[in-house]
Amino acid sequence: MLKAGITGFGYQLPLTDATDFIRVVYHAAREIGEQVTNVVKAEYPMNFHSAILDNGVYILLNAHYPIVAFATKQELQYTVIDLPVMKAVFQAAGYSVLSKDEAGQSVSLKEAQQASLLPDEIEQIRYWQPNCLSDLIFNDWD
Repeated sequence: MLKAGITGFGYQLPLTDATDFIRVVYHAAREIGEQVTNVVKAEYPMNFHSAILDNGVYILLNAHYPIVAFATKQELQYTVIDLPVMKAVFQAAGYSVLSKDEAGQSVSLKEAQQASLLPDEIEQIRYWQPNCLSDLIFNDWD
C-alpha cells in the first residue's frame, strides 16, 4: 500500500482519473439510495479527491493511486468506516478499498523508510507524524 508518491510528494507522480471517480461515486450513491451533495477535486495541499453523500459519508480517492476509503468527518479528522455495498461497487470499477482496520494501522518512520516511498515523503512523514495509514494516504500536508 505504501507506494512511491502516495503522499503526494515527489516528481512526475501518476494521477488518478477524477472523472471516472465521480462517475463511480454517483453509481455507488444510487446503489445505496443516497444523493451526492458535493464533489471536490484534489487541489494543493490536498492529495485526494472527495465526494460527500447526503447521509454524511465522505468518499475519498488518493490523487495518485486508485485507493478509496469511506469516512465520516468531525472537525478536520476523517474516520474510515466499512460500507460493504459501496466497497463492492468501487472494487468492480477497479479501485482498491481501504478497510477500517487497514486505515487504522500505525505507520512508523522505519516502516516508511523501508517501503518504496520517496525521500521527500519520508521528510514529510517525519514532520507531520501521521497517526495511521489513512492519515498518510489522504492528507492535506503543505
